[in-house]
This record gives sequence, C-alpha cells and structure tokens, in this order.
Amino acid sequence: ERPVDVWLRHLNGRRTLSFCRDKKHAARVVGEYNEAGIPTDIISDSTPEKRRRELLGWMDDDGIWHPGELATGKLWVMVCAQILRQGIDIPEVEGIQLVRRTDSFPLFMQAVGRGSRPCERIGKKDCVVVDMVGELTDKHGLPTDHKIWSLGENAIRDPDGLPLPAPCPTVGCRTYGRGEHCAFCGAPL
Repeated sequence: ERPVDVWLRHLNGRRTLSFCRDKKHAARVVGEYNEAGIPTDIISDSTPEKRRRELLGWMDDDGIWHPGELATGKLWVMVCAQILRQGIDIPEVEGIQLVRRTDSFPLFMQAVGRGSRPCERIGKKDCVVVDMVGELTDKHGLPTDHKIWSLGENAIRDPDGLPLPAPCPTVGCRTYGRGEHCAFCGAPL
C-alpha cells in the first residue's frame, strides 16, 4: 500500500514522522502526500539549516523555544530520509510510520521513541506506530516487550516462552499485541 493511504486510515489528524529508505523514496512519498492534499515535507541530510530550523524548531538568543512546522500543525507529516531516528525531541509527534527496514534494534527503538514523549499542550495521550514493513511483528517485537540483553552470541533476544504478537481480530483495529486482550479495543487476542 502507499504510505499516504495507510496514513489516512490509521494516522489521519496525527502529526507524524514517516521514516523512508532514502531520499529518492522519501521524495516519492512526499509527492503522494502532497497530491492527496496533506501538508507534508521532507527532511534529509541535504535540507538547508534554515529549513531544518523551520521544520524542527529553534532556540533564539534569549533562550525562547520556537516550535517548528510539525509541532505547530502547519505540517501533518514530516518524511525523513536517513535522519531524525535519534537525538530529536518533538513531543507533539503523535504518529510514527515505518516505511523502511531497520536492521539495528537500537535505531528501531530510537525511531519509535520519537513519538513516545508526552505533550500536555496538545492533549497527547498516545502515539500510534504504523509498521508497513514487518519490523514490529517479524524482527524486533513490540517496543514494550521485555528484552534480555547479553554480551554473548545472542546480544538481544526475547525471553523464552514469550508469545508472538497476535493481530487484533476486530475489523478496523489492525493492531498487534501480546496477552489476552487488545490494548486498544479490548477484543480477545
């Protein structure tokens, strides 16, 4: 599916960071969003510093923070190409869209973590992570899963006996979870 169609179904109205494979892929995704009338822009290593400040926000000489276009809602989606997986704090981010594979578990957690900060100013209560490539179910597991860390052969692994994430059976919910009930709609898993 196209990222824009998935966003419209699951993230519509949420300020979203969309992580793409590379600049060419990101430019195509931005074009699809803009074609659908959703205010979207790209940020990459070639984005000029002035534009980065406009997108992300900046601190002036008096120590006053000026929020960027994503935080203020001027943009609904910021498409990232090989950037912003770590070291950025935009508490207003309400959605994460994974449109690329991430081999590194720490970088995966950093990307997902971009939406994990609370934001009372906008009444943010949660962050929806949309995985379009199977990182949550096939590779890294859910961000809330307990992990055993080791310096041995299996540096990161799930504890023995932990069930695989199960899809919620509720039509339209389309989430995965562990345990007896869906954390979003309460349906039995």
